[in-house]
Amino acid sequence: MAFATPVPLQSYDRGSNGYRFDTELAFALEPHASDGWQIKVQMYQYSLLDRNHRELLVYHWQPKSAGPDYPHLHVSASVDAQFDAITRHRIDLDKRHSATGQVTLKAFIRMLITEFQIKPLRSDWEARLKASDSH
Repeated sequence: MAFATPVPLQSYDRGSNGYRFDTELAFALEPHASDGWQIKVQMYQYSLLDRNHRELLVYHWQPKSAGPDYPHLHVSASVDAQFDAITRHRIDLDKRHSATGQVTLKAFIRMLITEFQIKPLRSDWEARLKASDSH
């Protein structure tokens, strides 16, 4: 699943806030003894973009690609790190593969709502995400 155009997001207080959401998700349906079928995620990419579609945060897990096969995060930022009294280095975080555990689409959506104050489409969003954890 990938959107043809990243989806614009709205904040609680300002309406459109310039954030965009994009995702790419590959999965397979596999037989499961007790439930009949289960969804097996094969790769994901969840992106938070700015209004110009530049990446701000991207969570990846692409085990069959040329990059790392472990789940990781790219943060589109740089830091000027102080290593000792004299030495400073710029670290480009967008070029680093910061290891994470598996990140679900539900976890990413929860982060957008709670950390970036994105307005959910439903008032019962939290209960629905929790209920889906049991499936």
